Amino acid sequence: MTKRKLQKQAFELTKEILLVLLRMPLGLVDIFTDTRGYVASHYPKKQITLLKIRRAAEDLKKQRLIRMKKYREQIKYELTDLGKARALVWTYKKKTKTARTDGLATIVIFDIPEEKRKARNFLRRFLKENNFTQLQKSVFIGRFKLLAEFKQILHELDVEFNVSVLEGRVLHD
Repeated sequence: MTKRKLQKQAFELTKEILLVLLRMPLGLVDIFTDTRGYVASHYPKKQITLLKIRRAAEDLKKQRLIRMKKYREQIKYELTDLGKARALVWTYKKKTKTARTDGLATIVIFDIPEEKRKARNFLRRFLKENNFTQLQKSVFIGRFKLLAEFKQILHELDVEFNVSVLEGRVLHD
């Protein structure tokens, strides 16, 4: 297997771990020690080994996307706020976005303070990746309706009160 395929497989695995943790609000008891449980049921052809899953979990921990806690003599994994935001972004990207047919545009305006610079940059990057056009540093316009996950992303970034979403008519194309 080529290096690129291995990197893509590792990325998909880390993404899957984040999405599994997102669906489990109380976190996840250590699935990585049960070789016959999770790994066998989700990867019957053994293309993913327990070692690869552990490495992916360690990478997520280093990136501060998950944290481990000891709970009743077991290790429990849970998402950090950044991990939740990243998982929500991947969930958002999977969903199909439909262009507005009502002649309106979605306008996103934000004023996020300097101490939340990472969240501000994250939001700018997210909007650009979702085909929004930047009019000013903190004003974006797009032809798509924002999905419900967008509000969740803002909540996880703790900037929901700093962002306004408007709908407006575009006079010229």
